Amino acid sequence: MNLKTNKMKKEIEEIVEFILNPKHSQDSENKDYLSDGEVLDIVTTKLQELVEAVEEPTLVGGWGIEDVETIYGELQENGDITGDYSDEFGQRVMEKMEKEFDASVGISWDTIREYIIKLKNKS
Repeated sequence: MNLKTNKMKKEIEEIVEFILNPKHSQDSENKDYLSDGEVLDIVTTKLQELVEAVEEPTLVGGWGIEDVETIYGELQENGDITGDYSDEFGQRVMEKMEKEFDASVGISWDTIREYIIKLKNKS
């Protein structure tokens, strides 16, 4: 599991724990009282946040972090770069490409390859 998946799993476990073992009072006069509707609102909000977090970052043309990982593996096999791939590195490549995106050039396998090598040489 990658870092993002671990974090999301933990958040889902916290939601389940909140539902199964509520810390609020059943007494409507207590300041900690939450109605069923309020509990549902809290859970719904957290789940919506998780759904938004699941969406993989993509660039123009549908390029994604999995494309960065594919090219990284090819560069490793060819001996052009060393070191293990991480999702954090892939995310850095994606963010750099997005920040410097030039629509007149676009993004291709070669573009991704160049950004990987550029960022790998910086580390």
